[in-house]
Amino acid sequence: MWGASLIAQTQTFTLDDLILPDTGYWNGADTTNYNGGFGNQDLFFINHYTESNWGGYWDGFAFSNWTDTTTEGYTNQWSVYAGEAHSGDIFGIGYVPSDLNTYQLIPITVNFQTPQYPVSIWITNSTYTALAIKNGTSFSEPFSDGDYYYVKILGFKDGNITDSVIHYLADYRNNGHFVQKDWQEVDLTPLGQVDSLKFTVFSTDVGQYGTNTPTYFCFDDLSYSSTEPTIVNTKDIKLTVYPNPATEWIHINSNKKIENSAIYDLNGKLLTSTHKTTINVKNIPAGIYILEVKTDEGVYRAKFVKN
Repeated sequence: MWGASLIAQTQTFTLDDLILPDTGYWNGADTTNYNGGFGNQDLFFINHYTESNWGGYWDGFAFSNWTDTTTEGYTNQWSVYAGEAHSGDIFGIGYVPSDLNTYQLIPITVNFQTPQYPVSIWITNSTYTALAIKNGTSFSEPFSDGDYYYVKILGFKDGNITDSVIHYLADYRNNGHFVQKDWQEVDLTPLGQVDSLKFTVFSTDVGQYGTNTPTYFCFDDLSYSSTEPTIVNTKDIKLTVYPNPATEWIHINSNKKIENSAIYDLNGKLLTSTHKTTINVKNIPAGIYILEVKTDEGVYRAKFVKN
């Protein structure tokens, strides 16, 4: 509904206070400053690191400042496909491991010291995963029509699931070849109050030994609140969107400063984003979509129909 905004006393974990080793990434091998994970006084991102004859391996959460967007393969697992952190210089990397016996993926965990209300997190692809989706690897095929890859975030309270949120990082359905490159904000308010978050991924590229797609994603700026966020109506907002249904263009008028406008499909995939108040929808297939308008008074969302 137009005129609704989210009010919460939020805190944001940005990763920029973390100490990077000289390698430019931390994966658990260096225990000088962190052991078993990282975080702040409120939350902890769990990391597992195991020594081995070939140099050790890790899963869970790591962090990095690598920004190589063109080098393919495992050696570039520390890079973000967006080419920069969402804020500052350091971003997080999630790697979801699989069970060596069943080949089922094992979700990775963020624990809160006391129950919190997650508000949002910024997510994008790792370069390793994005280029594997686009070009394939020695053990995976490039994505083709019908394939997709997403991150699933589950909230837990006292061992019970509160809810879950899905965010698509690649979507080749409906004649689209979408591989996310920019940072996108994921709304976590549906999860409610939680004492932990679990992250997993899903790919349609699955073989005899489980998921073929490299099971990585990048994240930044996790916001949360100790009190329940409240949806309030802003009475002085005047926001007009026309025409609806639309065929070629959507126009937005507002008495507040519009910072950005974006269109998403019903699966949460970003189709277009602009700072302009007129959006070209000529090339969007007919259907129902979500229009999101960010103003200096809050974020406003509504459905619209494309004919």
